[in-house]
This record gives sequence, C-alpha cells and structure tokens, in this order.
Amino acid sequence: MKKQILLLLMAACMSLTAMAQIEWLAKEYDFGSFKEAAGSVTGSVGFINRGPKATYIKTVRPSCGCTGAKFTTDMIEPGDTAVVSFTYNPAGRPGKFDKTVKVFIGDDAEMTVIRIKGTVIGSPETLESRYPHKVGALRLDSDTLLTGEIKRGNARHLFMNVYNESPDTIVPGWKCDDKALTVDLIPKEIAPGDIGTFSFYVRSSDEKRDGVIDYPVTIISDTRAPSPEEKTIHVKATIK
Repeated sequence: MKKQILLLLMAACMSLTAMAQIEWLAKEYDFGSFKEAAGSVTGSVGFINRGPKATYIKTVRPSCGCTGAKFTTDMIEPGDTAVVSFTYNPAGRPGKFDKTVKVFIGDDAEMTVIRIKGTVIGSPETLESRYPHKVGALRLDSDTLLTGEIKRGNARHLFMNVYNESPDTIVPGWKCDDKALTVDLIPKEIAPGDIGTFSFYVRSSDEKRDGVIDYPVTIISDTRAPSPEEKTIHVKATIK
C-alpha cells in the first residue's frame, strides 16, 4: 500500500514538472473595442519551451465557430518560442464577447486554456436587424413580449436584450406600476457597444384579472441624462 502511494506521488510530481516546462507569456488576449464593419480581428499569444526536450503543439480548439486558430507546427526546441494565433469574426455579433481557445501540447496533450475577449461596435445594418426599436441611445430587440397562457398560481419569465450604441456608459431605467409584473436589468450600467438584458417576471397569483392582459412598461434610455427619451413596450399575458 505504501509503495502504491509513493508511486502515485512520484507520478504527480513528474506531471507537475512536465507542465512547468512550458512558460506562457500570456494566457489572455483583449481585443478592446472595434467596429464590426472592420471585419475579423487577429491576436496571438506565445510560450517558451523551458524543458530539456523538444515538444510540439498537438492541436488547438476554439470554443465556437466564430473563432479560428493557427499555431506553430514545427517541433519546439528547448528555449524556443511557439505562437498560437486566433481570429475572431464579429459579423452579426455586436456587443461583448468572451471566448476560449484550448491548446494541447505534447504527446500527453496537456491542455492550456487561452481566454480572448473584446467588444464589437455593431454596424448600422446589424443593429437595425437585431435591435430595431430605438429609445435614445438604447436599442431594443423587441417592443412586445408574449408570455402565452399562464395558469392561475403560476409565473412566467421573459427577457429582452438591449444595446448601447452611444460612445458613453448609460444607466437605463423603467416605469411599471403593476404589482403582478417585476422588472429588472442586468447589468445596471451598460458600456458603449455592450448589451444588457431586461427581465420581466409575471406572477399570476398577484393578478386579479383573467384573460389577455397588457402590462405596459416605460423604458428610459438613460436615467442620468437631463432629458432622457422614453418608450413604452408591452408585456402581454393570458391568465386562466
């Protein structure tokens, strides 16, 4: 038993030593903010082989189809540097993104996760298509949300995405006086080119009426602005 434990400890130490032979110069890449119309953007990270033997990159796997990757295909000799490059396609993807690229090194395919992120400033065509409703600098993906049928005593959750097309951070707000509907926004502050999500929670137990009910909600573009623009959207539920 003691011999088995000793062997396991030795194997663990050898594994840690092998992993320590690779020195990554960075494990994260931030593209910052860039315009969708500019097309795909490319970045890269590298590592140094600090071990006594040559190694190689076995494969690289991006987390989604919007990200491509290339990497050093030659053997990486001791002291040499290898590079992993990645390209993000922003077409039709306004707002923040946070993706990963998995890098597998050597015969044992030791994995390292590289994180890439940035903010895509949407083109007018994409914003008009995905967020067609405007209220000041805030664009909404819908102005009417339907819950469908809700049986008495049940509840329903709905969501609406919004996009900040201004160059400044904004703090949207809302007005809703109906006790059967709870409204929230995450995050409370939306950075330039970023996306927020309004949530609408309909509780039929707090609704005395039956049938199709319209809950009007006034969306405020920016509560910190001296004269913010407003727009009324509608959350409709059928209570039975």
